[in-house]
Amino acid sequence: MSIRANKTNPKLFDLDIYLGGKKVQRKGFPTRKAAQAEERRLRDEAAEGADVLASGRLTVQALGERYLRMTIQLRQGGESRQRNIRCAYAYINRYIGKLTMHQLLTRGSEVIAEVWSQLEDEPKLQRNTAINYYNELLWALGWAFKQKWIARDIWSTLETPQPDEEEDFYCPTEDEVERIVTVMGSTKGCGGDEGLLYGVCTQLLAETGARVSEAAQLRWSDLFQKNGRWWLKLAQTTWEEDEDGSKQKVKRKRKTPSAKRTIRLTDDDVANLGQLKDRALLGKGLIFVQRDGTPMSVASVQARFREVASPAMGFRVHAHLLRHYHCSVNIHDGMDAFHLAKRLGHKGTSQIDKVYGHLFEDSDDGYVERAQARQKRRALAAQ
Repeated sequence: MSIRANKTNPKLFDLDIYLGGKKVQRKGFPTRKAAQAEERRLRDEAAEGADVLASGRLTVQALGERYLRMTIQLRQGGESRQRNIRCAYAYINRYIGKLTMHQLLTRGSEVIAEVWSQLEDEPKLQRNTAINYYNELLWALGWAFKQKWIARDIWSTLETPQPDEEEDFYCPTEDEVERIVTVMGSTKGCGGDEGLLYGVCTQLLAETGARVSEAAQLRWSDLFQKNGRWWLKLAQTTWEEDEDGSKQKVKRKRKTPSAKRTIRLTDDDVANLGQLKDRALLGKGLIFVQRDGTPMSVASVQARFREVASPAMGFRVHAHLLRHYHCSVNIHDGMDAFHLAKRLGHKGTSQIDKVYGHLFEDSDDGYVERAQARQKRRALAAQ
């Protein structure tokens, strides 16, 4: 164990400690005593975990809780990963949550195969989701093995089930998108003029490629004009002014860190949002709010896609369908993969190349035509 001064800030202290043959680092302690207290806590927790596992009293449920704490401490994945672990163990605990590690080691592959069969038959789970939950159990067992908490590797011989092959993505036509917007904006299935709320939201999703969760968090302060152009902030932390004049920081939930972005809007997009301007004072600055001041939820939009739009269109309609449409239209208009990934909130272009790469092949004609026109201008200038 060593406590040393932080390299970037000498006033802070860093802790290096070896637990089970593995180096653990903790940084940024204000005092040496605080670092020593953290060192004692880590050693006590490791000793407690080893004792409990060795005695065979640790249940699978407790393993899941420890695994979740580990992912949070080491910041492995964001909120979606942590939520996935919680959901996975909520299902797994139904079947083997009360089994101790000793029983799990004794029965081995039989138990884990039973978990997979139960998850696969779960009516509420899709196959790919069941595979993700199953893998969370295997990863937790692997983590416990690396900590030398488990004496035997019981999952090395298991074959992880493979996800179903992804369906070829369907991109709706412009006419179909207009019909989806019209259907979502109808009064069917909602009282008063609340259909307008969903219609405006659907139009925004199609024209910006935003996620539903990002649209639901939008505020009027995110919409601004600069140099005669309209811009929209997505998934960004902003400052809001309260009624008493004080300012408060408003944080947004993001699917990924790269989701934070600012995109340009057309005048028609701004006019579309302007239909909801009379609700600006109802939901603490939120754009998408109902007449009673209740914020529009992601679940309500998804339910309306499922219950209203899908039957009317004759195929499964979901928010990501509009994201496919937005990508395809922009590629057809000549936008390159880098700027498209930036507009969608992707970290890099790998996903764009994987899903929409075939569309770029079709769009080469436009580049060739512009190159030919440029060469002709050069030839004329040379004469």
